[in-house]
Amino acid sequence: MKLSDVQKRLQAPFPAHTVSWKPAAFNAERTRVKFAPNIYGFTDVPLVDGLRERLGLRTEAGHRLVLENDAKAAALAEAHLGAARGTESSIYVTVSTGIGAGLVLGGKLWRGRHGVA
Repeated sequence: MKLSDVQKRLQAPFPAHTVSWKPAAFNAERTRVKFAPNIYGFTDVPLVDGLRERLGLRTEAGHRLVLENDAKAAALAEAHLGAARGTESSIYVTVSTGIGAGLVLGGKLWRGRHGVA
């Protein structure tokens, strides 16, 4: 599949979009990469705005495009579509560029008290 094909598919309105990103720290709204330890110089990058502009992404009213790290995105996908489907709570652990995890409690991704867990 070509990038142009992906772009066409993404231009249709979706209820929500989540962009999975490797280890990184995001701003509170999860629209900017504050720091990505594996990419030199990738600091305070408005990634969501860049993706919207470059790929023409649109979301339906009341929804937004957000960034999520790879482990949390995988945890959410497993909870809704994969092995943990139908369960109330689950944990997903990954070992790749580091060790990461995502925790789904009551069907929702748990981010901790300050949104960075």
